[in-house]
Amino acid sequence: MTDYAALKAADAALPDAPLPVDEAAAALNAQTRAVTIDIASRDAREVLLVSGEWGGVVILSNSAPSTSLPAQIVGAAIVLRDTLTLTETLHTSDDAVVAKVGTLLGALGSQGAGVLSDTTISTLLGMRNVTRPVWQPAVTAGDIQTARAQP
Repeated sequence: MTDYAALKAADAALPDAPLPVDEAAAALNAQTRAVTIDIASRDAREVLLVSGEWGGVVILSNSAPSTSLPAQIVGAAIVLRDTLTLTETLHTSDDAVVAKVGTLLGALGSQGAGVLSDTTISTLLGMRNVTRPVWQPAVTAGDIQTARAQP
């Protein structure tokens, strides 16, 4: 349901307002906002598959800890493998979860095990930030007319 009061205020705030209703609708529909979302596990796994790094994670997760391979590194690989195969979503809209995921990926990155590239880690962490239209559903010229008719 359209919030006509908010739409009326946004319409009035457009540069050169009031615009013809079709131009106002187009201008409002062009507005976007940054949103933080949860990442689907299958999407994160796809990044690792395409980069060729998924195999390294799986091999590492099946390795035995040793003096040259700390248990924390093997554990990080196990957690990543299991998370991406046994869950549907990484709850990356929660900053606390992102901090934990970042630590996990870091243990497998260039400063740790070296099975994940910095580019892949950056891609995975960046997937949580998306741009979405401000107005959902899209505003129509009729919506603008209705909003402008509101008191």
